[in-house]
Amino acid sequence: MLFHGQQQHVGVSVDGRIDEVYVRAAVDVVLKACLSPEDWDAEAERYLIREVIVKTVCVDLAPRITQPWFLHSTVLAFSAPQTDLRQ
Repeated sequence: MLFHGQQQHVGVSVDGRIDEVYVRAAVDVVLKACLSPEDWDAEAERYLIREVIVKTVCVDLAPRITQPWFLHSTVLAFSAPQTDLRQ
């Protein structure tokens, strides 16, 4: 709530949930920039790709990576000393 109060973002609600409509619009912009004109004109394919990305980001990925346990374990994994597996 403190972060949202200082740096409000259209795509994130006060309780930290990502707005699917915002992500859907952002993915449309990225797809338009990345796809060829022929692929962009194929509306059904574009819709499927967009919805898979939105579901992956909003439903599967975002709730997990914003959890404290996930952030903590990621930091620990990257800060752990690396062992040489060639020995």
